[in-house]
Amino acid sequence: MAFHLAIDARMYSSRFTGIGRYVHEISKRIFSNRPDWKISFFLAPKEYESFIPPHKNVHPFLAEEPIYSLSEQISFPIKILKKNPDLAWFPHFNVPIAYPKKFIVTIHDLTISKYPGKKKTSLLHTMGYHAILKNALHRSQKIFTVSQNTQKDLREMEGIPDSKIRVLYNGIGEEFLHPPKNLPIVQTLEKYKIQNPFFLYTGVWREHKNLLNLLQSFHALVREGISVQLVITGNPDPYYPEILKYIHDHSLEHSIKTVGLVEEDELLSLYSSASAYVFPSFYEGFGLPGLEAMAMGTPVIASFSSCLPEIYGDACLFFNPEDIHEMTETMKNMLLSPDLQKNYIEKGKKHIQKFSWDTSAQGIIEEIEKIRQKNEK
Repeated sequence: MAFHLAIDARMYSSRFTGIGRYVHEISKRIFSNRPDWKISFFLAPKEYESFIPPHKNVHPFLAEEPIYSLSEQISFPIKILKKNPDLAWFPHFNVPIAYPKKFIVTIHDLTISKYPGKKKTSLLHTMGYHAILKNALHRSQKIFTVSQNTQKDLREMEGIPDSKIRVLYNGIGEEFLHPPKNLPIVQTLEKYKIQNPFFLYTGVWREHKNLLNLLQSFHALVREGISVQLVITGNPDPYYPEILKYIHDHSLEHSIKTVGLVEEDELLSLYSSASAYVFPSFYEGFGLPGLEAMAMGTPVIASFSSCLPEIYGDACLFFNPEDIHEMTETMKNMLLSPDLQKNYIEKGKKHIQKFSWDTSAQGIIEEIEKIRQKNEK
């Protein structure tokens, strides 16, 4: 009888959406590498409508339960149980507490533990988060993390032994490694009124991303009379109004462009034409955007914090995220030195060869096989 794996794919997406991209890349390789496995693939409504199974052993099912919802804890585990899988893979910490069978889980980071932010901060939400996290960590057959830094956090903050964890780095998408040759660079820059040179930041606008310090550091460059822009993608977050307020209060609308969520080809265009990618985070689980920038031939400057030194190695120019002056000087040095840019572009191109979705997926498949063989004894 075929081994039966259930995958919580409610976050599955082919777009640049962090965990969604992770689920997409790993699942795709599980489908192709183990066509003998039966896969129950639970998808959110939008992706369910467009998903085409790659072969007869992949069975998509609709899962309407939103992420972090009450129904996720109540009705979603019932849906999985009805399919009676041998093992379930949850690619995020939000494993339903009521799910009684064996599972594996991926923990990308402990951002909510370290930087809870301004959303869902009630005692009930906090207690729920910690209960769900501990359930996932202590009941799982195996835990995957995407960096040694997250493994260290799990060991120090949650008491999880290293023997239960396997570190598997993320990979880099083909669209970054081999981008289309006809990217709409000129059209994208004109659309958003972007002028060269410019720094690029992509991502959400949350506390741990350290955007306010980035704005203050960039503002110092503008005050020095340096002609440069900062482009920030991602939708403005109403919980963090201080970002747009700072731009407005200091009349920086020309120098700082907040362009919202952009299309895939536009994002690739921004990556490829930026003078440097800047990543000021206090905390990250992996830091994929910096590697994507390196793949596109863009030098990277980033904070020397959490996993970023581990992931970027010597292919990145680092700064202290707490030190606004140091961040300003690092940005200025990269911007005004073509030799420094060339050096880090070359380092980045070599460095990204260390990261592969094939390797990540193979590691997960290996651990599933170990669990399968153990259960069959």
